Amino acid sequence: MTGKALLRATALASALALPSSVFATTITIVNMDTAGVGFNDPTIRPPVGGNSGTTLGEQRMNVFKYAAAFWAQRLDSPVEVKVQAKFEALTCSATSAVLGSAGTRYIFSDFTGAPRPLTWYSGALANKLAGEDLEPTEDDISARFTTALDDGSCTFPRKWYYGLDAQPTGGTTDFATVVIHELGHGLGFQTFVNRTTGAKFAGDDGIGLDDAYMVNLYDATAGKTWDKLTDTERLTSVTNTSNLLWNGPEVVAVASSRLSAGIGVGGRPQIYAPNPSESGSSTSHWDTAVSPNEIMEPFITGATHSLLITGELMKDLGWSLSSGGSTYSWILPSSALAGGAGGAFYTTSVSIGNRGSAEARYKLKFLGNNAPGTGGPESGEFVLGANQSVTYENVLGSVFGLSAPVYGAIRVSANVSSLNILGQTSTPDPSKPGGTFGQSVPTFGASDLISAGTLRSIVGIRQDSSFRTNLVLTNGGTSEVTISGTLFSTSGAVLATKTWTLPPLGMIQDGPLTPNMGYTGTVRDAQLLLTTPTTGGAFAAYAAVIDNTTNDPRTLLPK
Repeated sequence: MTGKALLRATALASALALPSSVFATTITIVNMDTAGVGFNDPTIRPPVGGNSGTTLGEQRMNVFKYAAAFWAQRLDSPVEVKVQAKFEALTCSATSAVLGSAGTRYIFSDFTGAPRPLTWYSGALANKLAGEDLEPTEDDISARFTTALDDGSCTFPRKWYYGLDAQPTGGTTDFATVVIHELGHGLGFQTFVNRTTGAKFAGDDGIGLDDAYMVNLYDATAGKTWDKLTDTERLTSVTNTSNLLWNGPEVVAVASSRLSAGIGVGGRPQIYAPNPSESGSSTSHWDTAVSPNEIMEPFITGATHSLLITGELMKDLGWSLSSGGSTYSWILPSSALAGGAGGAFYTTSVSIGNRGSAEARYKLKFLGNNAPGTGGPESGEFVLGANQSVTYENVLGSVFGLSAPVYGAIRVSANVSSLNILGQTSTPDPSKPGGTFGQSVPTFGASDLISAGTLRSIVGIRQDSSFRTNLVLTNGGTSEVTISGTLFSTSGAVLATKTWTLPPLGMIQDGPLTPNMGYTGTVRDAQLLLTTPTTGGAFAAYAAVIDNTTNDPRTLLPK
């Protein structure tokens, strides 16, 4: 017999559906605001950050539609998910503000298709597992967001940012990040265990049951998951800082490769468990120690429209992820967060634009240098709408959480071919305070890579008292590749040859190039021919001619 419990009040309102033909799941936004309020606020606002709305209410709805689409295209469910949403005044002061909250309205147990008996599942997840709407006359999720950041009713200094580009301006908080976060809770990122007693949630029959989230919580001190603990032990675990961990196999399998901090025993990521516990935050968020930042942490620290390990957590709960995968990839041969000659300190930003009409979903993977790049850290999934663009400043620090000194190649993988990706590496100019110099390097798609049977040339190679040349090579495949290079003088005479062997997704920088190839004389306007004898092999290459006085580089691309 199916068990059911109501967690939220019900109401009637208008609804806006996201078409099921576009995404793996249909999410319907149920506007709970009255005329002139919240999503219906007629205040005129200029478009901002890819949000074309011209009123405050329209911009709010556009962001909510964007956040709903974020989840809709990631999760597979044959059952529509209905989300009640509204704006109202929430707790706010000069130093802190509750930005929003969301949760499931119903939970269900022991329905047909339930993976575990005697276990509560959030409404939208239960519907997905059952293959039908278990409460067809009711909505699934309730969400609310504060008006205090817009209406001046609170002295909290920050305002809402309603752009869709994850680039909030100074003094603003990214609304899209907050909505994506809160919808994650409504879709199942929450436990129903009583935070003050440790007791399991009981339905109408008074019998406490496990829930799909808490069975994956692991107390490292007790060495047991929460379903094996007593109420008293669970209450202790609520504040077992750094030792309350996520035990789900999908997350544990990827956490160590995607996170640089916040991982406990057995590769299990940390769950937020401060002492004293915090209402609305404890146990139902990733810990603040997790790095890079995850969108499901308890405090917003920046704009994040991606998932690092939360997608895998959803799989641990019982969700199926959308089958739409990454089928296109590009190699950025080099990036840096490191010092250089003459006091230079190089930092790389990556700009990505979606020139297509379809939404782009993509990930970045850092490949490192002088070693296989297959095990390098990978970002969560980012999203760019049609004609949108974004720049990740200091990409190695902001996306991958890396610290200097570090350098290496980056691979970008996406579901569409319509991305334009550019790396820009720069250093402060010591002779002109406040100024910078550097170089731009494009990414290499599959058709740009140098493959077996093809020959590419780099012209303008120089080595003398004024300039030196470095060569960068990156393996675009997951098997070892051998690269052959021949250096020619302006007259066509062979000056030197060299062979390089790159491990899978490996990157090397060879410089100064011509002495390292074995030619010690002065070289100007030389040509380097590159190819590979490796069947199926493919690699990216470029050279940088560097001014020995200023260390300013010039990019030389193969043709």
